Amino acid sequence: DSEGLLLVTNDGELCRRLTHPSSGARKIYHVWVTGDTDAAVPVLNQQMKVEDVTYAAARTKLLKKAEDYNLLQISIHEGKNRQIRKMCKAAGLNVLRLKRVSFAGIGLGKLPTGQYRMLSDAEISSIRRNTDG
Repeated sequence: DSEGLLLVTNDGELCRRLTHPSSGARKIYHVWVTGDTDAAVPVLNQQMKVEDVTYAAARTKLLKKAEDYNLLQISIHEGKNRQIRKMCKAAGLNVLRLKRVSFAGIGLGKLPTGQYRMLSDAEISSIRRNTDG
């Protein structure tokens, strides 16, 4: 149901830095939604409790308003199971499409769907510098 950037590694320490919520690794998503985004954005930008799970405030901004959808950019650092979808639903939005465009400062860029590339040494060093650990 989701698409976009996926990082694969055999480096256990790097994996922990990328996936553990305490690391602060920021994930940025483009989210195509329907619903009242003017009302939803302030809700998403504060701590939320959904189904007995507390989610830290997201950084949300409206990128585009179209006739049949709105495009949001949502940035989180936790990455709990289906977090973006659950938060959007609780804020009154219906998610049409969800795409991760950045993870720990590594951007998807124009990499075509289904393709991959190796991270540079500089990108790996950046992840190590910019995550707690």
